[in-house]
Amino acid sequence: MRRRGPDVAQQVETYQGLNHRRKSLQASLDELRAERNAANQAMAKADKKSEEFVAMRDKLRSLSQDIKKGEAELGELETQTRDLLLVIPNAPAESAPDGADESDNAVVSSWGQKPSFDFDAKPHWDIGEALGILDFETASKLSGARFCVLKGDGARLNRALINLMVELHAGRGYQ
Repeated sequence: MRRRGPDVAQQVETYQGLNHRRKSLQASLDELRAERNAANQAMAKADKKSEEFVAMRDKLRSLSQDIKKGEAELGELETQTRDLLLVIPNAPAESAPDGADESDNAVVSSWGQKPSFDFDAKPHWDIGEALGILDFETASKLSGARFCVLKGDGARLNRALINLMVELHAGRGYQ
């Protein structure tokens, strides 16, 4: 993960520390709950007018308060660990080259020849916007960059292709 940068390495270390604290707290809470259950059983057998009963009741209240505090802290730790897991990226494969952005990517394989045209070829996103079937502006408001919204005939075409493939594979026994 250090290959992803110092920020990611720090996030992983922070997660590991929080997760260790969370596991320790969970174990402590389990012990407190077991102690509370044993105290409940002993209290049920004790004489309700005895001093022993009053002492057990006070101990039970104290245990319940400790458990409540621990559960609140555990909930906070679980939230923090979950939030960290959502931002820590996957570990890169050993064979993956390091790079700052996609311009540093290495071409692993290619197929065929790059065609040459006697006109200026347009990328698919320009054609889609010109046809009114792709909407990048709305998409950027919805989810950020590298996403597009299909509109009108584009959405219908996408749905038709999905249905075609589902029917094709279902007809061949795929479930």
